[in-house]
Amino acid sequence: MENERAGLDLVSYIRDELRNKDVRIILRTGQPGQAPEKEVIIKYDINDYKQKSELTVDRLFTSLIAALRSYEDLVTISNSRQGLQDILEGSGQLFRNQSVHQFLSGVLTQINAIFHLGDDAMLYVRNLASPGGEEKVMAASGKYDSYMGQASSSSAFPSMVRAAIADTLARKASSYEPGRFSIYFYSASVYEIVIYIDSGRELNTLDIEMIDIYCANVSLGLANADLLETLEAKVVGRTCELAQANAGLEQRTRELESANDQLRQMAMTDPLTGIFNRRYLLDMGTKLFSLANRYNWDLSVLLIDIDHFKAINDTHGHAAGDAALIQLAGLVRKRLRDSDVFGRIGGEEFVVIAPSTNAAAAAQLSQRLMETLAAADIGWEGIALKFTVSIGIACSDRADKSIEATMARADSAMYQAKHAGRNRYVLIEAPVDPRMVG
Repeated sequence: MENERAGLDLVSYIRDELRNKDVRIILRTGQPGQAPEKEVIIKYDINDYKQKSELTVDRLFTSLIAALRSYEDLVTISNSRQGLQDILEGSGQLFRNQSVHQFLSGVLTQINAIFHLGDDAMLYVRNLASPGGEEKVMAASGKYDSYMGQASSSSAFPSMVRAAIADTLARKASSYEPGRFSIYFYSASVYEIVIYIDSGRELNTLDIEMIDIYCANVSLGLANADLLETLEAKVVGRTCELAQANAGLEQRTRELESANDQLRQMAMTDPLTGIFNRRYLLDMGTKLFSLANRYNWDLSVLLIDIDHFKAINDTHGHAAGDAALIQLAGLVRKRLRDSDVFGRIGGEEFVVIAPSTNAAAAAQLSQRLMETLAAADIGWEGIALKFTVSIGIACSDRADKSIEATMARADSAMYQAKHAGRNRYVLIEAPVDPRMVG
């Protein structure tokens, strides 16, 4: 048997269990002048109340009509809210697509998902930025899938669709004819877009407004996608340019380093013999002389001069003399240590600066060099040329103020060897230190 709360229990079921907040509920009161309690109206979401005596047929009809109209308005508002939410969510998903092609493919999929317009559809694009305003299908589904990438001018293109697209582009406005829709929008004055859909659905004013809002969001997103694609292309192009420029710079740097190495080599090398020149010999000799004095190390200087060199030039020519100089440089270098410094100081004169070498060791080295050079033959135009050398030896001493002083004493010793008959070495005594004289 129905109790006095049966009506309120039904309202509670509709509101709480079914979660229907839109349906209009009119509460009928029992006695005239008796109104429902405020707590009941609030708790059960009552929209109106009528006394039993007021519910004549006409008044009941009027109340029902008013309630239905309110319900329709609420449904419209709810659908609008849901539509806007779908549009915002869909736009957010589209914005994650980085390329224009991906973006447009997503538009065709989403517009049908949101508005349920139909599966047979194509998205046609006119690119105003391209030469001649290139046109083609950028996305397609259903029976139009095979037209992907085609222009409407193609002979295989459906004539009805071609005409609808041409009309829409000419009018720059959407068209919602029974059975087919041509939705127009553009993006940043770069793309004109027509979404053509075969659809059996009838659209109301709200649907069209929601579609316009969606297309406005899509237009903005497409402009962003196009900008991003353009920027990425510029970044890639610039990166390639920088890579090429960097490669060219690296190549140029290598060439400069090689040229600098050659210049350094030329600055320190005698061009004829390939051994150190006078300048580099003195630079290295100064450093070795300073170390020898600081740490009391032995240091010997050998000055080598070819005997009768002028006669070789006068008899066989300067080319033969050059061959003799080259031969001497090669043979001496093979007899020296890596720590020894060997160079040509001019003409037929050569110098060996031998660190950690005392007088006895310097004499032994001189003897080996003399024997090696005297035994060698210079093959010159079928003639076996032979030569000897005179060597002067000077050991560094604290009385010497520079490496040049030690070399000068070695030069003096070399001339003594010349006067003594050549093909020999002479070891000159250390100079007398004035500080040691009483």
